[in-house]
Amino acid sequence: MGTELTAPERDRPLLEVRGLSVVFASGTQAVREVDLTMGRGEALAVVGRSGSGKSVTAASLIGLLPGAAEVRGSVRFDGQELLGLSDRELSRIRGDRIGTVFQDPLAALNPVMTVGRQIAEAVRVHRRVHRAAAHERAVRLLDRVGIPDAARRSRGFPHEFSGGMRQRAAIAMALANDPELLIADEPTSALDMTVQAQILDLLDEVRRDSGCALLLITHDLGVVARSCDRLAVMRDGVLTEEGEVVPLFSGRRPVGGHLGELLAATRRMTESAAAQGPAAPEAEPQTEQEGPYVLRVEGLRRDYRAARASRLLGRGAPVRAVDGVSLALREGEAVALLGESGCGKTTTLNEILRLRPPEAGRIEVLGHDTARLSAAARREVRHDVGVVFQDPAASLDPRMRVAEIVAEPLAVQGVRAPERAARAAQSLRLVGLPPEVAGVRPTRLSGGQRQRVAIARALSTRPRLVLLDEPVSALDVALRADVMDLLDGLRASLGLSYVLVSHDIDVVRRSADRVAVLYLGRVVESGRTRDVLERPRHPYTRALIDASPTLDPVRERSRERIVLRGDPVGPAGTDEGCAFRHRCPLLPSLDAAVRVLCDGVRPGLAQVGPDGEGHGQLVACHADMQKRRVAFHS
Repeated sequence: MGTELTAPERDRPLLEVRGLSVVFASGTQAVREVDLTMGRGEALAVVGRSGSGKSVTAASLIGLLPGAAEVRGSVRFDGQELLGLSDRELSRIRGDRIGTVFQDPLAALNPVMTVGRQIAEAVRVHRRVHRAAAHERAVRLLDRVGIPDAARRSRGFPHEFSGGMRQRAAIAMALANDPELLIADEPTSALDMTVQAQILDLLDEVRRDSGCALLLITHDLGVVARSCDRLAVMRDGVLTEEGEVVPLFSGRRPVGGHLGELLAATRRMTESAAAQGPAAPEAEPQTEQEGPYVLRVEGLRRDYRAARASRLLGRGAPVRAVDGVSLALREGEAVALLGESGCGKTTTLNEILRLRPPEAGRIEVLGHDTARLSAAARREVRHDVGVVFQDPAASLDPRMRVAEIVAEPLAVQGVRAPERAARAAQSLRLVGLPPEVAGVRPTRLSGGQRQRVAIARALSTRPRLVLLDEPVSALDVALRADVMDLLDGLRASLGLSYVLVSHDIDVVRRSADRVAVLYLGRVVESGRTRDVLERPRHPYTRALIDASPTLDPVRERSRERIVLRGDPVGPAGTDEGCAFRHRCPLLPSLDAAVRVLCDGVRPGLAQVGPDGEGHGQLVACHADMQKRRVAFHS
């Protein structure tokens, strides 16, 4: 990090921002008179809802805004004024003394260059080193950020990396020249909880080892509680509050204003629907047992085969995306599929949505076996099934007006125009949108409004079963709470049944009656949500829960976690052993006989204990079964 600093240099703030304002060519003032100060080695979070000006502030510090944007004020880095420097002068600082990690690593990485070459280029831009030495540095950096088999992976392209590995590669590039300040713009917002935990651990380790400061842009207050010293709150481009994380989050200081709203929204997401509503928890088992089944899945399997060879994955190896999944859903119930990306959640949902004969197993939707449906019967059943996709911006046609989008499923059914208009207006009222929204295009709406439109479209056909694929993962915490409140209320008032796909523990805890935890296409644990999440028996379930941050900074920084390393990996096609054994933290401590079972015998789901017919907690784990046998015989 350069030469030894003198005492005055150590005492001088690393970053001083005074009166920062940003005005775009359209006349929109995105940032207004922002003042910030950062010390060396400090972690400062800038938090706020989407559109609050967080990312614009970060980009303006290092000259990454469009040329037409006007930036006023002062930005001093280690005593040097950055505003007014030419792009060539700023480029000597960017990537060298200031590293940047962007929100979307796939967009930030060059798709036609290998990852190792991109990192090596970042080194050579600022250091006079030979190409071979730069590549060696790139491999060491990839290894440092936890990329397995870094030398081989350095020859891969970004699309051959998982989301978590791409973000690690982006961090490696940002660290290429040992920066004094690391700016991370929502570095974990699109990642699973386990990968988020890995990235946060990595950032903490980088700060500890190198002493660099961290400016973290985020809307996730759990991330702030876990990793940051101070926070600054933005709203509508204005810095409204600032202070130390521990006193603010632990209740030592009264919290109000916008920060109080964000904290309240985050706590709403961690509460179960039962805790928020009047229904007593004791009534839950009776509610589950009453009513007919609207969905039954038994032994579902789905294989995929790569059409082309991959240098990293091999030639056309079959991948079993779903491997014997079974689940059941009664009328008025919500069942969640929980797990990391690549565990088979969305594939399971798509197999249900197709309403066609499955590759193996059986799917029964609303009493109809999908393998026996004619084309006409399939169309009729589809009228009773709604779906809400993950990204409303991608699932809504930007050329259509909202009323047309909501009425589109009705047009497909042949409903006449006057009735379509009336039912579309009714659906928009159901989701809490004003009538004037009907005439605008989705690009004019906020993220939360767009997701409400997507929900209104799903409800326009008055379905009995609604499939929800990560319905709030693209939204900030306040919008997530609002949308989940809406979905919970609609389920209660309309008697809907939900299949909820999510990797978010809080979403599942607050909104699902029962949960099935998936790993590499297999159900490893299932049962009532409160049982599985409060008393997890499978080590994978425990790791998912441990990876979910809380708002208690003292607990977050002191508790021991089961932290999973790497991404879900396993042999392609059929595998008779435990799918989780390659990452299982318990495996080294197990008896030799149990490890043999883990390697060669697929564990079946076994009931943990009697809890009423159909409501027992099930777990597929040799270690758990062995533990129960020992307890029984002793």
